[in-house]
Amino acid sequence: MSDFVAVVVLSLLSSALTEALSYVIVYRTEAFQRLKAKVIQTETRLEEEKNAVSGSGKHRQRRIDGLETQLADARRSAGSLQMRATLVVGLVQMAAIYAVGTQFSGR
Repeated sequence: MSDFVAVVVLSLLSSALTEALSYVIVYRTEAFQRLKAKVIQTETRLEEEKNAVSGSGKHRQRRIDGLETQLADARRSAGSLQMRATLVVGLVQMAAIYAVGTQFSGR
């Protein structure tokens, strides 16, 4: 039973560590916050443009296409920032698995 508790505690600690690292590496950075605000703002503008009834067809469609392009670019940039955290999380999880494996290898 104590082995089970030890494995659960190590798993919880490694999960908490990876979440903290993700926050520090990505989510609290100014670049990510700017991208997040830009995504929210662009989504709002896009939704307003799609719901608007005024404006000519071609000009309105060009604005919608431009907003969709901006939104895709912002999401792609945010995804590239999150890839760094994914790499670090993977390394920490591999280290945790190695630690658990060496701790309980003879049992």
